[in-house]
Amino acid sequence: ELAVVYEGAVPRCLSEMGGKAKPKKHTAAELAAKAKAATTSVGGGTAGIAERDKKANLTIECLEVGCGGTKLASLTVAQRHWCQKHCTCRRAPNPETGRCECFPAERYEPLFNKPKEAVKTHHNQAA
Repeated sequence: ELAVVYEGAVPRCLSEMGGKAKPKKHTAAELAAKAKAATTSVGGGTAGIAERDKKANLTIECLEVGCGGTKLASLTVAQRHWCQKHCTCRRAPNPETGRCECFPAERYEPLFNKPKEAVKTHHNQAA
């Protein structure tokens, strides 16, 4: 299909016409990715440490002096941390209890013992 604009013009095919003079600089996907990268936390710095602690529900720190505030998630983690960092006896853990002989259980166990709430059922659903 040929388009003639005026007489004497060189005939051209309509499909040969060029696009816009200025191409788009960024696509919508690029702009969305850039906005997400600018607003989403990647967990760095002091704010990132607090954010990770909050997500993992880490509130208990090691009670020993000079430990640097190491966060402990459970009693098992506390026992392993004690054996690796604070153990004074340097013996293998007791196979029955899984802890070192010098582990101060009386100091750490109350931190992790949470009262278990009884499951309440509705009076119509009682067995």
